[in-house]
Amino acid sequence: MKFLFSLMGFVALLRAADKPNIVLVFADDMGWGDVAYHGVEDAQTPAIDAIAKGGVWFEQGYAAASVCGPSRAGILTGRYQQLFGVVTNGDADKGIPKSQKNIAELLKPAGYKSGAFGKWHLGSKKGQFPNDRGFDTFYGFHFGAHDYYRADKKLNKKKKGYAPIYFNQDIVDYKEGDYLTEKITDHAVEFIEENKDQPFFMYVAYNSVHSPWQVPDEYLARIPESVPAYRRLFLAMVLAMDDGVGRIRAKLKELNLDENTIFVFTTDNGSPKIGNKKPNEGQYRMSMSQGFRGYKGDTYEGGIRVPFCMSWPKKIKSGNKFEAPVIAYDLAPTFLSAASLEYSTKQFSGKDLLPYLEDEQKGRPHETLFWHRHSGLDDYAVRHGDWKLTYNDQEGTSKDFLKKVHLKLFNLKQDPYEKKDLADSMPEKLQQLKQLYFNWHETHAK
Repeated sequence: MKFLFSLMGFVALLRAADKPNIVLVFADDMGWGDVAYHGVEDAQTPAIDAIAKGGVWFEQGYAAASVCGPSRAGILTGRYQQLFGVVTNGDADKGIPKSQKNIAELLKPAGYKSGAFGKWHLGSKKGQFPNDRGFDTFYGFHFGAHDYYRADKKLNKKKKGYAPIYFNQDIVDYKEGDYLTEKITDHAVEFIEENKDQPFFMYVAYNSVHSPWQVPDEYLARIPESVPAYRRLFLAMVLAMDDGVGRIRAKLKELNLDENTIFVFTTDNGSPKIGNKKPNEGQYRMSMSQGFRGYKGDTYEGGIRVPFCMSWPKKIKSGNKFEAPVIAYDLAPTFLSAASLEYSTKQFSGKDLLPYLEDEQKGRPHETLFWHRHSGLDDYAVRHGDWKLTYNDQEGTSKDFLKKVHLKLFNLKQDPYEKKDLADSMPEKLQQLKQLYFNWHETHAK
């Protein structure tokens, strides 16, 4: 009998060892033009670049939303967040309904330990904390933004930027001289060491490069002074985060875990419209969209098209550029598939990307994608094949936005930067995409 139990334990260890570790690094307010692997000369992102070059980068990778909170709800559940009422940042502050399982909860049956590090922004009340939602370990803060150098021991609702920092559900001391990006990395690396003998899922949600824009001089000194001041500060914060990504990857390699670890880097939305002396001249911006139209909060490409790359040395060939559109919702079913967990395809809005990345399936994972943000007015977009219909509220004031003349139609294959509006010249195509949105909205909008 003792031998039988030993054998069962050995088999369980073998099964656990075969399951990949999963690391999801989720940056904040970082645009398409803020990583070097996209051909951006002033960005210094060697660790992030190594993920892309050592695996696959998604040329048309999309965030689930154009703003922070809804994007987080979407990526963690793998579902259109509109299905459960998270359409604005205010909705996200109320948390994800418990009926909607997140990646950490979904991986539990496969024996995964899960850790969340950094920005939560999915509920700040008891029952909504990461430890209440499947994560075994949490280090970070609950709200949408945070000072990088200061954290108070008590919450002042008028100064949420100094809100307490938590380790699990306990408020911890934040020492003078600490830099939050580095502290997030410290705890992520520690989690790897503590869980090296079992499969784990890490959600590393840096608040970098969200405001306030603060960075130690040592990082600023590594960015040439010839770079405009706003941009230089921003890139120094990116560099601090990239160093953190490098430390996480180094720990995985040190423990011989790197070959069987899925490592994803992406961001919550596109470039913020900050630091602009002349909004249409990219050289004056802090964050760069590399020519794509629009900003954070828009449904133009600049607001939703983001850096998106993945490596898994054991399974995914290096140096692979995936041209078809993918979206943050795809990660949840991809992770469950990698962990050999069964699920219903109706459970997710996303698609398992592994058959496409392993050349088992050709074509596009998605024929049609949707975005909708409601914030008094509305921003929405439909992408169908290479065609995209978009509406952005700064261009109209009608509450009945779908009847407004400010709809724009683009062919992204011919016009990826959305410069030529075809709405007037192709009314039938406009109507087709408009109807697709109507049909989706009827079943998804709360």
